[in-house]
Amino acid sequence: MVIWRFTDGKPGHDSQSLGLAYALKELVDCEIHNVDSHTPLLALVGPTFCRDSDVLKLPSPNLIIGAGRKTHIPIFATKRRHNCFSVILMRPSLPRSWFDICLIPEHDGPRVHRNVIQTKGAINNIVPSEHKNSDEGIILIGGPAKHFLWDDKVICSMIEKIVSTDQINWTLYDSPRTPGATKSILRDFITPNSSYMPYTESDRSKLEKHIATASRIWVSMDSVTMLYEALTGNAAIGVLPVNTNKQNKISNAISDLICEKQCITFNDWEKGQVLTQPTTRINESSRCAALLLQKFKQNS
Repeated sequence: MVIWRFTDGKPGHDSQSLGLAYALKELVDCEIHNVDSHTPLLALVGPTFCRDSDVLKLPSPNLIIGAGRKTHIPIFATKRRHNCFSVILMRPSLPRSWFDICLIPEHDGPRVHRNVIQTKGAINNIVPSEHKNSDEGIILIGGPAKHFLWDDKVICSMIEKIVSTDQINWTLYDSPRTPGATKSILRDFITPNSSYMPYTESDRSKLEKHIATASRIWVSMDSVTMLYEALTGNAAIGVLPVNTNKQNKISNAISDLICEKQCITFNDWEKGQVLTQPTTRINESSRCAALLLQKFKQNS
């Protein structure tokens, strides 16, 4: 099987499509080619206009996948040209009927449809390790979002309490949404058992490996994608609460995870509840890869 993986350069989107591509590779003999989502728009015009395009030198794809709005038009155009099986991760910006399969998180409330597969959170590229490092913990920090009221001091005070109480080695990772004020507090906060790693200085693959091996992970409530990455890593997970301006799909999804004993809140931890590993292991990349192969064979 020849797979073209369309990329838009965003680490979060790359993690999703890589996770799916590598899971497929575990199930079937295939070769994966990474394609810049900007290039096909030129290549698909025809050899007359871009004879030197690297895309034209690739073997024709059997299956094409991508995450992110910038990949949608190139994937649709490539499907039309090569008559191949197309897969979109997350809700598409184009009509769903234009693609063979859409993998959409269930908290987005997608309509039931023959070409929609609901996922538990966003698919990711985390491969959990069976050997957890009991002395290593991670705190994943988001930032202001549509329905969340971010408070720098409140978030940082919770982090300080965790680091000072739980005397293991903590690494604090921020994200593109983390405000400058929060970053300043984190830089000034560093203790002998903690370090701060800005996303601009960290390598995505190293973070994914750290998530896979850390024994304990805290995630700010606004970051549902990072929470599902932590769940896939099978660490003991805590959630840092962030006030909401109204009830929303993300807060509802996290409430469900807490009720299912997949994670606990900071308030429960303060009352003495211990962080434990999720009651149910999540590996959406492998599950969806198996379903896709069934759909692909039926389509063929």
